Amino acid sequence: WCEMKAREGWSREQLIEYQGMQLARLVRHACAKSPFYRELYKGIDLGGPIRLQDLPIVTKKSIMENFDRVVTDPKVNLASLYTHIDNIKEDQLYAGEYRVLTTAGTSGFKGVFLYDDFTWSTLLAAVMRVGSFMGISPLRPLRITAIGGSSPVHLSFRRAEAMDFGLHKVQRLVVTSPVEQLVADMNSFQPHYIHAYPSIATLLAEEQLEGRLRIEPEFLLTGAELVTEAMRDTIRRAWGITPFESYSSTEGMLAAECDRHRGLHIFEDLLTAEVVDAEYRPVPDGAPGSKILLTNFVQYREPLIRYEISDMITIDPEPCGCGRPFRLIKTIFGRHDDVFYLEGLSGEPVPFHPMNFHFFLTTFPGIKQYRVILGDDDITIVIVPRGEWGGADEEELRQIFIKKFAEMKIKPPALRVRRVDSIKRDDRFMGKLVVIEKGQKGPASK
Repeated sequence: WCEMKAREGWSREQLIEYQGMQLARLVRHACAKSPFYRELYKGIDLGGPIRLQDLPIVTKKSIMENFDRVVTDPKVNLASLYTHIDNIKEDQLYAGEYRVLTTAGTSGFKGVFLYDDFTWSTLLAAVMRVGSFMGISPLRPLRITAIGGSSPVHLSFRRAEAMDFGLHKVQRLVVTSPVEQLVADMNSFQPHYIHAYPSIATLLAEEQLEGRLRIEPEFLLTGAELVTEAMRDTIRRAWGITPFESYSSTEGMLAAECDRHRGLHIFEDLLTAEVVDAEYRPVPDGAPGSKILLTNFVQYREPLIRYEISDMITIDPEPCGCGRPFRLIKTIFGRHDDVFYLEGLSGEPVPFHPMNFHFFLTTFPGIKQYRVILGDDDITIVIVPRGEWGGADEEELRQIFIKKFAEMKIKPPALRVRRVDSIKRDDRFMGKLVVIEKGQKGPASK
């Protein structure tokens, strides 16, 4: 952690030079130890300086289909990993040395990733870095409530467990628990610090505003879902604190806000993140990208070099005033894979990202929670209303989306609203709130 902290004081030029050295070391190791990368890089001159742009792109599909040839430890194989995953308990290690994590699978395809002691300790140091960004002293004992998935192969579970090493008191809660149980547990524990998905943090903030939750947290960190200004405002009103946002993936993508709250610093001493368009062409800072190409500098047992992540982000062209050399993520738009197509006014397909629903529905005063179900020729908005809900509310909601569709020159699909008492989270997806789901077929996607 001390080495990480020192790198925060580097110049941008020092950081770029360091990245070049880390890349060369990683690529040469991958070629020496991984049959997959050795074949992939055949014909590429790796003797001199290595340029990322000269290296092929890899995907989750290609990594998983070639897993046994990708990993650099010959005793690791995917069949035995699946057996371990099916029987894992708490912090159990695979082959006595690896923590095994999987992605949530919300895109329909799960990845499996290995963390050895070096990779895991680096991740924990990065967690401490996030705390320092928030103004937390590394030696201050805290009562921490971490709300996440219930499975030991989920990053949220394993990370919370690792924080419970004696300095802090850690309350690990499962996000799929009834909100009444979460409220009772947190009232009893009285946390200083909460780490949760923004959807559950907002729901708990509303419980505080309505008097059922009675806690006084000093710090709150969200991650794993998109957060809107309406969500942040609810948290501020509930506890009088400004929430911090983080961005992490099981593959090793890491970024977090500092106290300037201007964007999320990418931890570029641990990784590189190339922002590209749908055709993998570089996107300039300030313009939205379609994908990220991640190169993880600390993952040597399962190298991820120019690994495609379908998240859509924009990099701020201006540096942060805090002085750190890391670039800022200005905006996160969601996943490129989630884009679907609706019929345009002239009959042509028009791309539509589900987050258009997200940003409107989180600000609608009568809605506490929601889920959007995309049918072949209709859209159903399932809502948990806040208080009374009537026909006037439903018509106002319908008109908002009719206006949005008109702005985008989309033929308005049939829009239905269905009221429910609660919306359940699925622990198969780490308890993330899947707010957009396709029906049996759903509209066309790319």
